[in-house]
Amino acid sequence: FFFLMIRRPPRSTQSRSSAASDVYKRQVYKGDFYMGKRQGQGERTWKDGSLYRGTWENDLMDGIGEYIWKDGTQYTGQWSKGMMNGEGIMKWPDGQRYEGFWFNNLRHSKGRQFYSDGSQERCEWINGKKQS
Repeated sequence: FFFLMIRRPPRSTQSRSSAASDVYKRQVYKGDFYMGKRQGQGERTWKDGSLYRGTWENDLMDGIGEYIWKDGTQYTGQWSKGMMNGEGIMKWPDGQRYEGFWFNNLRHSKGRQFYSDGSQERCEWINGKKQS
């Protein structure tokens, strides 16, 4: 007695697909995948309600994008390997805003701080610490 079972090959993970969705523990990604990783344009929502919309590279936020935390804090600017790196603007719910450079998620180099009372100052930052 001989039994032959023919199986359909799995879908290729090497093809590029757009408008794909990946749901895991209430975390949702809608956008481009390449070889099973987020790649290109996409939007991800975390289970706490935080959201990133922008460019992905090798499964990490990389390029130009916008991240909105659940408390309403918002960063728009450059990303590299999942971190705020380069020029960007951070806005806080209380009306404060920082426009300048970032390195590994910290304010770094020259920038301008805008306060909720309308005042502003140019300042220099090194690894997240304001220089006098």
